[in-house]
Amino acid sequence: MQADEAWPAVVEAFAHYGKKVVPKLRSERRKLVEQLLVEFEPEELVAAVHGYVRYHEGLDQKDDFNPRKFFNPESVFRLGKMEQRVELGLEGPWSRPLTHEEQVKARQEAARERVARAREAMEAKRLRAL
Repeated sequence: MQADEAWPAVVEAFAHYGKKVVPKLRSERRKLVEQLLVEFEPEELVAAVHGYVRYHEGLDQKDDFNPRKFFNPESVFRLGKMEQRVELGLEGPWSRPLTHEEQVKARQEAARERVARAREAMEAKRLRAL
């Protein structure tokens, strides 16, 4: 029963990256998950999913390798790489680094917000003086 309890979180982790995984455990995957749960905690299975994506720096194709092609429970939960993936995934979900343009826009937006707050404070101060 522990495999059935751990599986929804794993399905949600795959969905976070746009991968649909059958929400009900079938016999082959059930055996795999039960075998993993002997050694790993349910949270570590979720971390392994995030670790796979973090290791490949996303799921976009790079040169001759497409990580999305192998983004399924059988590949992600291979015993030989589980330790590394869990360790990488403990940092949380992977997100693409901001481009230079996105960084500039974020800084400009933060500056606009600071200016707006300063104007509001000055207006409140002016109204109190009257």
